[in-house]
Amino acid sequence: MSKVKLGSSSHIRSRRKSRGPWVLSCLSTLLSHTAYNIRTIYLLTYSDILQFIFPTILFGFTASLSSCLLAPNPSQPAHVSWSTILYNTPRALLWIWSNTIICDLCNQRHPESIREDSVNKPYRPIPSGRLSAEQARRWTLYALPFTYALSSALGAARETPVMYIVLWMLDELGGREEHWAIRNVLNASGFVGCCVGIVPIFRGQVAEAKFNTIGWAWCGVICGAIASTLQVADLRDQEGDKAIGRKTMPLVLGDGVARWSIVGATVFWSFVCCQFWGVRWQVWILEISINALLIKKLLRERNARADAVTYRIWGAWLVSLYFLPLWYETRFGDWPFGLLI
Repeated sequence: MSKVKLGSSSHIRSRRKSRGPWVLSCLSTLLSHTAYNIRTIYLLTYSDILQFIFPTILFGFTASLSSCLLAPNPSQPAHVSWSTILYNTPRALLWIWSNTIICDLCNQRHPESIREDSVNKPYRPIPSGRLSAEQARRWTLYALPFTYALSSALGAARETPVMYIVLWMLDELGGREEHWAIRNVLNASGFVGCCVGIVPIFRGQVAEAKFNTIGWAWCGVICGAIASTLQVADLRDQEGDKAIGRKTMPLVLGDGVARWSIVGATVFWSFVCCQFWGVRWQVWILEISINALLIKKLLRERNARADAVTYRIWGAWLVSLYFLPLWYETRFGDWPFGLLI
């Protein structure tokens, strides 16, 4: 039997053949772990995509096109180009999604949240066993400085810490377990903080994209609208909230009171917002139609599945308010597409 000499071409070929399966195995393992973690992150933020990430993107989009909300800057045009908005959309999406991951890691790792999610959202990573609470804590520890560095690079260095303070009050100081009014105000503040932070990223003008008096007043109105109607999110989660003793409005004041409070608040804020911008009658009809659909769903269908749909309609109502500044500019401003409406 002939021996293969070290260093010979036959020896080298045999080593390459034996190394090939090992490399493929390592690559396969790497791809498998990567796909698993991507899936975990997706499930972590799944419930926030339509109700938080997408509306925040739309607020940034509409506010960036609305010069009436921003302080005048003689060195730059009032309106940004569509190419600038489209170019910065992936950057804005990266910012809001990365910060949503931080928020969800902080929220979903607490024992009360795990018990609630086991009933209301069992697909989430921790109750489903894809991620442990300790792993979520470590992910937060490592991801937080990276996310803030990313936020600073994208242009939201001032706004991001405000969001983290609200998050700290909600999850580490027990704000989520306090009275429903406190939780609503804190959640609304974080929601609007994200909306404010995404505008300079969309415009690509970090120092100059500042809200004027009207802009800050509009943010206050939106914050009030969210804080007084956010109990709509608690309607679908009553079973899980009851299991952990959370003091939500439907459980404290009753399901009927919570539903009628949402009806009154959405009608009130729709009127306030339309008056705030002095919109045309066509916009009034649009807002009335969305309110009618929301009220019908709220009062006629009272079960968890229907309440999940109601929550999405509420999100559509909120987004419709975000577009009101653009309607205003088509009437009194110099928005370039005013003739289309």
